[in-house]
Amino acid sequence: MNRMLSLAVAALSAFAAVAQFDLGYRVELSGTASSDGNFAPYLISSNRYGDITQANGGYLRLEAWHATDTTRRLSYGFGLEAVGGYSNAIGYGRYDASADALQSIEHRPTALLLQQAFAEIKYRGVLLTAGLKHHEPITVDRTLSSGDLTFSGNSRPIPEVRAGFVNFQNIPLTGGWVQIYGSYGIGKTTDSDWLTDHYNYRESFVTTGVYFSYKNIYFCTKPSQPFSVTAGIQSAMQFGGTVRHYKQGVLTKEYTDKITFKKLLKTLVPCGDGSVGGDGFYEGNNLGTIDFAARYRFGDGTTLRAYFEMPFEDGSGMGKLNGFDGLYGLEYRAPHQGIVDAAVIEYIDTRNQSGPIHWAPDDFSGLSGHIPGHATGADNYYNNFQYCGYAHHGMAMGSPMLKSPLYNTDGYMSFTDTRVQGFHIGVRGHFSDRIEYRALMSYRRALGNYNSPRTEVAHDTSAMLEGVYRAASVEGLQLKCQLAIDRGTLYSNNFGALISVSYTGNLSF
Repeated sequence: MNRMLSLAVAALSAFAAVAQFDLGYRVELSGTASSDGNFAPYLISSNRYGDITQANGGYLRLEAWHATDTTRRLSYGFGLEAVGGYSNAIGYGRYDASADALQSIEHRPTALLLQQAFAEIKYRGVLLTAGLKHHEPITVDRTLSSGDLTFSGNSRPIPEVRAGFVNFQNIPLTGGWVQIYGSYGIGKTTDSDWLTDHYNYRESFVTTGVYFSYKNIYFCTKPSQPFSVTAGIQSAMQFGGTVRHYKQGVLTKEYTDKITFKKLLKTLVPCGDGSVGGDGFYEGNNLGTIDFAARYRFGDGTTLRAYFEMPFEDGSGMGKLNGFDGLYGLEYRAPHQGIVDAAVIEYIDTRNQSGPIHWAPDDFSGLSGHIPGHATGADNYYNNFQYCGYAHHGMAMGSPMLKSPLYNTDGYMSFTDTRVQGFHIGVRGHFSDRIEYRALMSYRRALGNYNSPRTEVAHDTSAMLEGVYRAASVEGLQLKCQLAIDRGTLYSNNFGALISVSYTGNLSF
């Protein structure tokens, strides 16, 4: 009898262990205030998935999640994040034909924002995710860096289906000396209404209903060794959608790029005939970076990492014809928690873009072979002749150091300054187990772009100091304060603050 009882207890215990279900949750109340009256300071808004951009507002954030167990062969997870609140309106120019001028139309963010809503399933080392989810950049630390050049976490997420490795996986027959990571995702943007509301309808164009694809692949040498190297490439694509061109307020051209199976296939594998003047090997607006990082870990656990990202939008970029353009960084990480836990210093330069002149006879049918010579240049990072700037809900999906279209209150929906040079510093640390800080500072010079160069160079200096206090009396209770400032001619002179109180807990069933 006792034996049977023991077996029954053991069986129930095993069932309870298997059946246990953990649900994390977080509640946050926050507010912003800024002297600008329109926008929050640059370093308060940047690299936080586009959830706070306005100068003044109050927000209630609710989150719930079940984390995917990466130690199990088969596991699943999900997450939900909603933000409700009220913030100031900002006036954007809208063309008035009767007055032949732009009239200011005020817009404010929606009162209820679904920031994340996803489900995912993992089998062995492969993860499949569907829905709205925050994805972290691979090469840079989002919380300290100026921003990844391809996919930074600066804009709101795009609903997509993404498949890839959970993390770096050992390649068979290499003895763990070479690892691989890769992912592929495809989805559709949700900012069509935002674009049609904020566009000026006077000049240029607006593109709505755009699809989005992202993929990457990285290789890494054995990370357990003191010295390790990571190299890879990431690529993003905007395709599909309806384009409407306007001239002096008149719709002059409209067409829809219909989605076909062949176009979907090209988002994964370039294919086609590559005919002159055609799009045989690509679709839509393509861009990406070639990334490299080298890390050395000292005997005491201190690590130093050097990295760079080389941007490309066509063959000139991939052929390294864009001069010194890129993001270059040095990262320090301490082995233990202390006054300085981590620090980065970065230099960004996008001024070359293969030079200002572009002449390629092969781009025009009938000219190939008849006119000698060519000049490959006049790139325009994040901009495209058919797609609004490489942004989502106005915020750059790449580096925010290239001024996002959100700030164009004249209703121009592309990037005005794609040629920039800048420096960035980020530091994070702890004064105690309960008190931590983060400090960021950015400086940049902006020269416009090759199509519309600035007559005078614009500049900006931005800084932000963040303090976090975790209450000892109530575990999970956190207070945060950010103070930030902008000075220069790229943005307005601005001073602002963000204050939040949050509680994080866990429910076990």
